[in-house]
Amino acid sequence: MEIILWIQKFSSPFLDALFNLITMFGEEAIGIIVFLMIFWTINKNYGYKLMFSFFTSMSLNGVIKDYFKAPRPIGVDGIRSLRKHTATGYSFPSGHTQGITTLLSSLSVEIKSLWFSIFSIIMILLVGISRLYLGVHWPKDVLLGTIFGFISVLISNFVFNKSINKNNPFILLFLLIPFLIALPFFNSTDSIKSISGFSGAFVGYIIELKYINFEIPYCFRNKIKRIVLGLIVIVLIKSGLKIIFPNSGVFHFIRYFLLTFWIVAIAPYLFKKFNI
Repeated sequence: MEIILWIQKFSSPFLDALFNLITMFGEEAIGIIVFLMIFWTINKNYGYKLMFSFFTSMSLNGVIKDYFKAPRPIGVDGIRSLRKHTATGYSFPSGHTQGITTLLSSLSVEIKSLWFSIFSIIMILLVGISRLYLGVHWPKDVLLGTIFGFISVLISNFVFNKSINKNNPFILLFLLIPFLIALPFFNSTDSIKSISGFSGAFVGYIIELKYINFEIPYCFRNKIKRIVLGLIVIVLIKSGLKIIFPNSGVFHFIRYFLLTFWIVAIAPYLFKKFNI
């Protein structure tokens, strides 16, 4: 608590706006957009590797949160909390910090640039600090979120590379099955979203490899079309079905399964069929 209070001593309208902006880089929307740009328009194979790293990390985050059920600092006397609507679920570990760590460490491994690695470290630190400044996480949440993000990338990359070398995509079930087993016991909304998204992504991956095998377009216009059309359907699935479906775990599972299945299998099929 002393660390949060010390950071918040420097509060000002400028820093409020700055850290509200910085923390957004750890949110779901940024990760989805970066992934879609890579997967649909730049490098499909690396997109898959990034996808499995991200879902491994976020599924782990959800299960750990459900296990510890740690309360957030929101509402604690003396702590000022901002952007509370993005602080869903329990506190430990920080999903924002773990998400940005997973994304940027995976990209750093792929890009292999010293400058990008330095940029990644700075961004991870800034997002972590933003969670403390905004008063929505404890320091241990941020620290362990960073560690779990790195570990998730290492484990997922190892399993993914093994599946490629053995030409056996079902090896990736070693990542997914433990979370499916855990789901009946750790079934908060965050866990359901991550694990169902993981499931839809895996099923889509198997189908895309065997039956679709889409390619990255050279035409810049087609790249833009993919992103725009794909995002429109994502919004319809994510927000439209949320309005239609009851607010229950089963329907959260269905909605996020369909979301990732669209991204990995249905959209690539349509891109290939209509030569986009």
